Amino acid sequence: MNEPSQNVFLKILEEPPEKVKFIIICQSRFLMLPTIRSRTQIFTISDEHTEKSSAKIKETIKEILKAASEESDFSILKATAGLAKNKENFGKVIKEMEYIVSEMCIKREKKEIFEEYSEFSKISIKKLLQIRDIVEETKNLINKNINNQLAVCKFCIGLGRL
Repeated sequence: MNEPSQNVFLKILEEPPEKVKFIIICQSRFLMLPTIRSRTQIFTISDEHTEKSSAKIKETIKEILKAASEESDFSILKATAGLAKNKENFGKVIKEMEYIVSEMCIKREKKEIFEEYSEFSKISIKKLLQIRDIVEETKNLINKNINNQLAVCKFCIGLGRL
């Protein structure tokens, strides 16, 4: 559905006929307006590639964190190169990165190490907070259905300015 049709559907969704349930199926929840997502219960139907996809997302996040810690614009572009063509994967990377960077901040404050990302324990808390802010801003852009290539560019520019 395009944005105008989603807005019409939103009116029905907010005041549905009695005893009516809707099942909305889409390739990515990011294709739906945030107002619709906020009024629905989201279920992810996983496929056989979920584990492989999850490992790829974590590897991408590690590459991005490494590039951000090196302060190399070229490394940042290289780490994010494949994300500009795949909005769904970029959304997944940003969502997972939001969790990971927040966990790293919490662990750092408690003087603990986030084992899976221990190689980034030298990134300062200030820089982690800046990365978290960039990730949050990017998540908001994705939720507003901004062009994916522009969102990736904005994300890269933000990381490059750290």
